[in-house]
Amino acid sequence: MPQEKSQPTSNDCVLEWMKQKDIAMTRENYLYLAYMGHPPSDEEWGAELEAMLPREFQLEGPDEEGSE
Repeated sequence: MPQEKSQPTSNDCVLEWMKQKDIAMTRENYLYLAYMGHPPSDEEWGAELEAMLPREFQLEGPDEEGSE
């Protein structure tokens, strides 16, 4: 089975490190750090990867449960 791009294994560790280093809490910064400088391209990105992000960095979609 071919190995896919590495995925962040512990979102909490990335968030904690960002807080410790006083790095701005943005989606862009999180993805850059979680994927060690090589986040998936827009073409590779999908709902499964989006769901793995911490809630505060997930994009909101029109079909998201609980949306108004």
